Amino acid sequence: MRPSHWFGCSLALLLFACATPEEQAQEKIDQGLAVMDSAPAEAIGLMEQAIALDPARNDVLPTVALLQFRRGAFEEARTAARAAMNSGAEAEFDLLLIEGRSSAELGDAANAALQLRGAAELDATHPELWLEVGAALDSAGDTDGAIEAYERGAAEGVEPALAHRRLISLRLPVFEAKVLEALGPQTENDEADEDEESPAPNISLMMALGADRRSLTTSFGVLGTDEGADPGDTALEQRFSAACNRLDEHARNNSERGLLGVLAQMGSLRFQTRISPLAENRPMGLDALLGETNAFDESLVGHAADIQVGARGLIGPAGVDDLGGLARGGGGTAMYGLGGLQARGDGAQEGRPPVRTIAPRMTFAPTVITGELTEPTVRRVIRSSARRYRMCYERLLRRDPTATGDVSVVIRVQPSGSVESATARTATDALQQTATCVGAASQRLRFPEVPGGGPVTIIQTLRFEPVAD
Repeated sequence: MRPSHWFGCSLALLLFACATPEEQAQEKIDQGLAVMDSAPAEAIGLMEQAIALDPARNDVLPTVALLQFRRGAFEEARTAARAAMNSGAEAEFDLLLIEGRSSAELGDAANAALQLRGAAELDATHPELWLEVGAALDSAGDTDGAIEAYERGAAEGVEPALAHRRLISLRLPVFEAKVLEALGPQTENDEADEDEESPAPNISLMMALGADRRSLTTSFGVLGTDEGADPGDTALEQRFSAACNRLDEHARNNSERGLLGVLAQMGSLRFQTRISPLAENRPMGLDALLGETNAFDESLVGHAADIQVGARGLIGPAGVDDLGGLARGGGGTAMYGLGGLQARGDGAQEGRPPVRTIAPRMTFAPTVITGELTEPTVRRVIRSSARRYRMCYERLLRRDPTATGDVSVVIRVQPSGSVESATARTATDALQQTATCVGAASQRLRFPEVPGGGPVTIIQTLRFEPVAD
């Protein structure tokens, strides 16, 4: 080595050795940023050295997480993103996105859905994220949640064909299965024995089929306007048409099936005094729809035989005031219909004002701790995730506004402060998916290092209940 070169290297090393840890950390960061595109692994190493020199420089953790994700190190990317979030680093949207997509690559669909939903909720300018949320929920087995996510994406500006194509992929198999259930057991000639009693019609199934059919019709209508139609769209539409045709043909050939058939079978039944909202011995089923005079059109506007069906049955002669329960409900004497729900009079009962808005309420039960972490420390870390826990419950409330119950999560913390495992349980069937979501949210918590180096077990119970605003 030439003396001048040796002297230059020695001077550089001397200057670096004389710099403060903060200055050395900044130099490492600058070096990492300079090579992050050409040599991401080297950049990560330099930034990790910078954090070791100056632990306060956690602002580079988001960059480390991004570089790990780009190079396909998804577990490392997820770990770095969690560390950045727990340290209070900025760029929450990017960190949620990195953890969500890394979790999806690792097969952790539940956590992927949780983090991606958080990112989509945080920044409404990225509605396409709802497609990723839906795909993650579908992978996790939550078909209803996936449909909800795709519908949210379509409502918030995702390219319509993309969202509706995915909605069709989920709804069409369900619709076909419901059609088969509605048709019931078929003979070889597809005709039931004339002497065999027809099975009881399933009103809720027929109503569900109608709703599914309308939704699918809308989705196929959107695909019909898409210039870049997918070759598979035609095959899907043919499947839908075939299912609809089978259902329609069966309804025509079997008058006892379908919604009007259900009403026809109920035609001879009459309300009894103890259960009747319309007064004693009133007809129900098709007799009620057509009226005892069979004047179909008149009955629909509530004129025939005092049967309150249709426009007059809903609104009544007093006009829209009946909708608020201020006047007589319907055109007949039974005073029932939407207005009658809150009216006083013949056969009517006092109604209750409707609950307009349901909001989630979450309360923390006392925390049980086994180990060397203090209660204030544990409480602070757990409650920092209150927003994520509440989001888990809010999704359930959209489907079941009355769902309530407790979820207990057992968190095992390693001596380093990272979460080894988080398992959530509930005794309430309706809260099973909420419990899974709470467990995934707890997995990403980060606690301080445990004094003495021992493990810690934490049991936290969350109480979820809906409240009316």
